[in-house]
Formats: sequence, structure tokens, C-alpha cells
Amino acid sequence: GRDGFGDGLLKLLQAEGVDTRSLIVDPQDHTALAFVSLSDRGDPDFAIFTGASTNLAPTDLDSELISTARIFHFGTVLMAFEPSRAATLEAIRIAKVANVLVSCDPNWRPAIWTDQARGLATMKEAIALADIIKMNADELRLVAGEQDLHKALESLNVPAMLVAVTMSEKGCMYRFNGDIYTQPVPVVEDVVDAT
Repeated sequence: GRDGFGDGLLKLLQAEGVDTRSLIVDPQDHTALAFVSLSDRGDPDFAIFTGASTNLAPTDLDSELISTARIFHFGTVLMAFEPSRAATLEAIRIAKVANVLVSCDPNWRPAIWTDQARGLATMKEAIALADIIKMNADELRLVAGEQDLHKALESLNVPAMLVAVTMSEKGCMYRFNGDIYTQPVPVVEDVVDAT
């Protein structure tokens, strides 16, 4: 959006060396914002206020940039809205045609979905399109319908060659080419922010 948050974000990205040539500024809407509150354990809770990003349309996409990338990454937040849902699906299609690796972080945010069943179906649709999936333990349980994480990851029926599941203080578990592995993390005495 063409506002203080958008201007500040653009300047920060440019200062960090991020290529912003294809960034689109929407003069009609504000920049989307996400506020994060933390529990005593440092676990995040998100409040998302949508804005300009949900106005992204398929005609706004830079097909050449997408098709020449090594990897295309997306989340499902924009898939809760139109025209950004159509733009996300079109970007994935462009990447797939060009044999670009497609990566997905479902980012399940129940508050943005007025219809939770539709949200879950959309999340399942999204991860079925990805070559690489990064999700948290709650997202895996939700998608697989299984509480035991190992069983959930084992039963997750997606074509992705790599599925990584973050599990807070328990580290992560991942499935690579059909085999499941775990990776512990060092003990952290004082968690400030789990995100």
C-alpha cells in the first residue's frame, strides 16, 4: 500500500539488498499488517489485517521473474481472498510449467477464514502443489487428521519431496524422499519469541 508502513517496508527491503523491481504499490489500499502477541512461553498468536496484498491479480504477475527463479515460495493467507487467490494459483502454474521448485508454508490463520472448512480445503489444495512444504506441528495435525506427529507425517499424502515440520522445543521432523528424520534443538532457557 502507498502508506507509511508500505514505504518503510520498501526502504527496508531495498536497504537489505532485496530485488524489489517487481514489487507493486497499490495506491488505493493500505499495507496489510500482522500483529503478533506472545504467550508466556513465547508462542505467537497472530491478528492479521488485510490490505493491498489481497488485490494482487493474475495480470499483475511478472511471469518472466517467476519462470526464471530457482524457487517460488508461497503461503496460503492470500488464498483466502480474491483476486489474490487466483494470482497465487497462476503464479504456481507458471512456476510448475518452467520446472521451478515450488515451496509452501501453509501459515494456517483461522481468523482470516470465515469458512474454516473451506480454509482447510484450500490449505490441502496448496500443499498438494508444492515440492517443498514447511509447516508447524498443529498444521500437520490439522491437515492429516492425526494427533501423533510421526503417524501424521507418515500418512500425509502429498507429492512433495521434502516436508519439514517445526515442533517448538522438540526441534523438527522431516520427510525426505519418503524417509522420516528428526532433528533436536539445543535447550533454550529463556524463550523470548518462538517465531
